[in-house]
Amino acid sequence: MEGIYRKSILIVFCFTCLVAVFGQNKPSYEVERLPVSSDVFNDMAPVIVADGLLFCSNRRNSLVKTNRTWEEDWLYDIYLAEKSPEGRYRTPKIFSKELSSVVNEGPLCFTPDGNTVYFTRSIEAGKGARKKSMKNRNGIFIADKQGESWVNLREFEYNNPDYHVAHPSISSDGRFLFFASDMPGGLGKSDIWYCEFVNSRWSEPVNAGPAVNTKDAELYPNMHASGRLYFSSDRQPARPGPYGGLDIYYSTVAFGEWTEPVLLGEPINSTADDFAFAAYSDGQTGYFSSSRRRSDDIYSFKSIIIRKDDCSPLEINSFCYEFYEVNAVKYDTIPFEFEWDFGDGNKAKGVRAEHCFDGPGTYMVSLNSVNLVTGEIQYNEVTYELVIELIEQAYITGRDTLAVGEAAQFDALETHLPGWNIGNYYWNFGDETVAEGDRVNKSYLQTGVFDIQLIVSTAPDRGGVVQESCVSKRVVVVRNP
Repeated sequence: MEGIYRKSILIVFCFTCLVAVFGQNKPSYEVERLPVSSDVFNDMAPVIVADGLLFCSNRRNSLVKTNRTWEEDWLYDIYLAEKSPEGRYRTPKIFSKELSSVVNEGPLCFTPDGNTVYFTRSIEAGKGARKKSMKNRNGIFIADKQGESWVNLREFEYNNPDYHVAHPSISSDGRFLFFASDMPGGLGKSDIWYCEFVNSRWSEPVNAGPAVNTKDAELYPNMHASGRLYFSSDRQPARPGPYGGLDIYYSTVAFGEWTEPVLLGEPINSTADDFAFAAYSDGQTGYFSSSRRRSDDIYSFKSIIIRKDDCSPLEINSFCYEFYEVNAVKYDTIPFEFEWDFGDGNKAKGVRAEHCFDGPGTYMVSLNSVNLVTGEIQYNEVTYELVIELIEQAYITGRDTLAVGEAAQFDALETHLPGWNIGNYYWNFGDETVAEGDRVNKSYLQTGVFDIQLIVSTAPDRGGVVQESCVSKRVVVVRNP
């Protein structure tokens, strides 16, 4: 297992990490190696914090002190690269002297309030850790923030000197702690496990199960606020491509079960080790780590995928109404019969009536009353004009429920935006795949609940102004019957 845990990697969050494909396998990201990366040492696992970027590195932090293992490997420590007002990163420095020791530090994560840190460290961190005969295991350690210091250092209660417990990731609500371990009861070299915070303590670890774990190594879990569990695995990819080493996958819970993991595409995954995402809140930009240049480096990414934060839910045009004569109570002592004329050739009897019109238009609705004693008919006792209009919005027509792998068509043909010269229809299917056009075909590769976005934009007017409208529709994908 020492080989599996050769890297000290921070657990970080990612929101949009797949490669979307237009017709010609066009990548959906622009990536660039970050200047904080060293040309000599390994730098990995970025974590976005308020004042900059945290990451792990085995660079030298002192010209005097030698931080090496008995095998003469440089030790990893946690560094902070502060960000200047102009957006440039300053020279990295040690993040916390309280979290530094004579063993590797990281990966780490924080509780939602930022006041408690969970980080990976060798269980034996004293002088004994430097002995060649020492078979040191990784464990999770916890510390609390006090001012600018980290205090009250303690072990995670499920650490064990007989196996590794590492790579912590806490869910955004603080309820679940995910980690990687080769503890007994697993399915492979290393599995993803989780605990739930109940009655002020972490419950017994639960294996994430065969949907997530395999006979190979699953590492570096990252439970994102969106509900996606990101993790790395050295399993054989299910689809051909330039993949290898550690690749990034994600799974979500649908109908009480983890979905089949999705392999992220290029340029995020490659033939090298690719791992550890850190995305900003918009999910469109962030950082990741890769060994594609032999050593581990940190890369920035910018998503080309468009996804709106303020996309309105689709409103279904309804042409059905309920009609009720509020003054009918004055006839409660006289036997009257009421007849509604809806102005479209249809009629109905009763004080209350329901009717669905065929579509938008202007209708003259009238109410006639018949005195059942005298037979006298009062025509048009109530008359009013009903104007029914389509909702002004982009419109998605398509199925609400699909089976995995089932091809379905979605279209925007009922879009109603009067006066718009629409130049483009852009579809984001909620699984990091996109398409363009007023009619598109789509099939999903996994179960789950997906929010489709349709973004409609006009051609630029003479002043270069572009109008844009966004609407979303939820689709449920189930397993094949």
